[in-house]
Amino acid sequence: MIYSYKMTNDSGCAPNPYYGFCSLALCKNLIRKHAKINDYIIGFGSKTMGSFNKIIYIMKVTNKMSYDDYNKFCRQNNKNKIKYGDCIYYKVKDSLKQRKNIHHNNECIIHDIKSPYVLISNDYLYFGKNSIDIPFKLTDIIPASRGHKSKSIETLESSFEVWFKIIKNKYNKNILGTPHNILTRCVSKKS
Repeated sequence: MIYSYKMTNDSGCAPNPYYGFCSLALCKNLIRKHAKINDYIIGFGSKTMGSFNKIIYIMKVTNKMSYDDYNKFCRQNNKNKIKYGDCIYYKVKDSLKQRKNIHHNNECIIHDIKSPYVLISNDYLYFGKNSIDIPFKLTDIIPASRGHKSKSIETLESSFEVWFKIIKNKYNKNILGTPHNILTRCVSKKS
């Protein structure tokens, strides 16, 4: 399955491509809830970002875990995801609490945790400001509006997988650009 969506913000937080793997722990609740291991997620730029319909990132889901498991994983393996990244939720008794962080405030908690899952990838490309076009034969993947689009067409998926392998080999590294707006905070849905 291929999930794609238009990004209105690219701060390096959702997704967070840093510290050895790409994670999607905040925002995009429906994608985080339904995506499975080996599904692809593609974030396309929007007009407001100046990267309209260009690829900001691609990740192939290689792991899916709960916030509690993600917190434990980061505490043991990658504390930078806690200090600077998207590992901002931890469990106390039966509820999730939010660490003080630079991206999301308390008004974002309800929106963030609508899906209890974090998606992880060690098979990804993050372009950020150096976003790229998708080949014409794959433009059906581009969502028309802000919500997400999911595609499960075998021929489209196999064409996309071949193209993704080619560009992964071409670039030979995961991070190919910087975020569009590094310190943008979550904005409450009320405002």
